[in-house]
Parts: sequence; structure tokens; C-alpha cells
Amino acid sequence: MGTFLGHITPGIFFCVWSLWDLIGLFSDYFSAAQRKQTAPWMSATYYNMGPTACRRLNIESFIKILFPLFGIISMACVNGLAVVGNEQHMTMYFFFGLHGITELMHIYGFPLAKSLHLPHVSLALAYFMEGLLFFFHLHGKDMMEVHVHVLLVYVIYGTTLATALEIKFRSSLLLAVLRSAGTFLQGLWFWAVAFILYNPIPNAVKWDPTSHADNMLVTATFCWTVAATYIGVVLVATITYYCVRKCTTGNSKDEVYEAVPMSDSMEFINLTPDED
Repeated sequence: MGTFLGHITPGIFFCVWSLWDLIGLFSDYFSAAQRKQTAPWMSATYYNMGPTACRRLNIESFIKILFPLFGIISMACVNGLAVVGNEQHMTMYFFFGLHGITELMHIYGFPLAKSLHLPHVSLALAYFMEGLLFFFHLHGKDMMEVHVHVLLVYVIYGTTLATALEIKFRSSLLLAVLRSAGTFLQGLWFWAVAFILYNPIPNAVKWDPTSHADNMLVTATFCWTVAATYIGVVLVATITYYCVRKCTTGNSKDEVYEAVPMSDSMEFINLTPDED
């Protein structure tokens, strides 16, 4: 992963996956609120959207398997299995692929998959292992490389915590959004790290790993990435809300506004433990 492409590739995966997840969870939440269903809304790790054929094939879970598999195979083909460091990156891909397999087990009714909340458990495990691998990936690195990866580890463990709490508080939109936003932030930061450490632009000024000013700029860049994530999540939520509202038939505008409890913070946070 110590290349420009090695950081851009997982960044694309995390960004696309999280955007899909945000659109799915907001669509599901707003649709449930509009229907005024009596049962509490429950978050999920997958949302089958798109054409009927894609929904029937559960394409999202298959992509979560195929993309990590592609990452493992590409690293093995390009760098070879014996290259030091590949084992860590392949292990990270493996756990996210395992999460995709677990989702399919849940979808096709594997015993105990639902009662043990295995999709959420496997996702929390994948994030935790990702953080663990990156934490011990820093030995012998220069100050700037340690800096960018420590910031990444913070995001990963924050996402892990949100996912773990979501296992118990499945009806909390806030936790589901934090989990997806954390994934999106990881993707954006992978892209930023790719340009900070391995900028491919010809004649670009390289960052000085020993410069205090450059390292402080890394922190500022991370803060801007957090701001971009926040703005992106708000935009996705707003666009999704109006799309659901526009596609809704049989309800007046006032009914739709009343049905979506955006102003009710307790409904949004909802940290009442869900009954098993």
C-alpha cells in the first residue's frame, strides 16, 4: 500500500461504499418516517437499491466481497506475497471481504446470523482489525508518515466504536450516520495521504517529513477533510430527503413534513437499547 495507487484504491472503495450506505440509510429512514410505521426504524449494514435485478442479486454484498478480493490479488500479482507489509494490507482486505460474506449469510437466512447481529459484528471487527493493523504499521516510519496514519487510526477507532454501539442501539440514526461518515472520512483521508506522501504530479513541491510547518499543515488538512465529510453528509441527507418527499404519493406536503422527525433530537439520537 506504500504507493499512490495503493492509497487511492481503498479510498475509492470507502468513499463509494459510504455514499451508497448514506443514501440507503437516509432513504430507508425518511421513507419509514413518512409511512408513520409503528415499529421503530432499524439500521442495517446493507441497502439493496437500484434495478430489480441488482436487488435480487444483493449486488452490494457481492461488491464488498469482490473489491477486497481484487485488492488482495492485485497486491499479490504486483508486489508478490513475500514482500514485507503485504500481509498486513491483505489481512485488512480479508476482514472487509469476510464482512461481505457475513451479510450474504444474513440475507439468505443463515442460523443465528440475525439473532447475533453478525453483519454489524463483522463490520465492527473489520474496522477494529484495520485500526490494529495500521497502528502497528508505523514502526520505523518518518514523522510525517506516522502523523497521517495516527490521524487515520483515530478515525478508524471512532468508526469502530459507532459500529459497536449500533449493535445495541439499532434504531439510532445518529450512530448509523456516524458509522457511514467515518467510513467516508477514511476514504477522503486515504486520498489526501496519497497526495501528501506519494504525489504523482510532475514538479510538485514535496512535503518535508521533518518540517514542523508541513506537519502542522497535515493536521489542518485533516480538519478540512472532516469539514468536507460533514458538508457531504448534510448534502446527501438533504438531497435524499427531498427525493423521498418528491417520490412520495398520496400525502400532502404538510403530512410529509410532520412524518419526518428531523427536529426531534431524541428520535434522531434514540439511545434506548433495542429489544432482542
